Amino acid sequence: MLGYHVQRAAKRTMRLNALVLFCASMIPCALPAKSYAETAPPQTEQITADALKHRGAQLRAEIDATYKQLRASNSLRNSLQGGNDVTAIALKYIPIGIGFTDAEAILRSAGCTIAHSKQGHVSARSNLTGGFLDLYGHAFTVDLVPHAAGDFSVVAEVRANIFAKYVPNADRR
Repeated sequence: MLGYHVQRAAKRTMRLNALVLFCASMIPCALPAKSYAETAPPQTEQITADALKHRGAQLRAEIDATYKQLRASNSLRNSLQGGNDVTAIALKYIPIGIGFTDAEAILRSAGCTIAHSKQGHVSARSNLTGGFLDLYGHAFTVDLVPHAAGDFSVVAEVRANIFAKYVPNADRR
C-alpha cells in the first residue's frame, strides 16, 4: 500500500514540475517586445526634401484611410476617452531616432501644424474633417518626445491619435 502512495506522489510531483517548466517557458511570450522602431539606432543619414515630402504624403494617406475605417465602423473615440491610438502608423514614417527637423518636415507635408508643448515636446495637429465652428470635427495629433528636455536633436518617442473633438450628448448613445 505504501508503494502506491509513493507512486502517486511521484506522478503528482512530475506533473507539477512539467507545469512549472511550461509556465517558465511561456514567460517570454507574455513580456512585451520592443518593435524595431523602438530599438533602432538613431538615424544619421540625411533624408532628401523630396523623400520627406513623400513620407508625409504617405503618412497622410494612411491616416485618412484609417480615419475612414474608424468612422465607418462608428468606433471613433473622443479626446476625453484618449482617442484612437495610431502610433504604429506614425512610426512607419517617423521612426525613433529620426532628427526633429526631418520629423517636422514629414508632419508638415502630412498637413499638420507644428507647435512646442509646455512639456517640452513637439506636437503636431491636423483636422481630418471640417465641422460647425470647428467643434464637431476630428483631429490627428502626433506628440514627438526628445531624449532630454530641450534636446531636439533626435526623436526618442512618438505618440499619435485620431479623435473626435466634440461629441454632443455622449451619454445618450
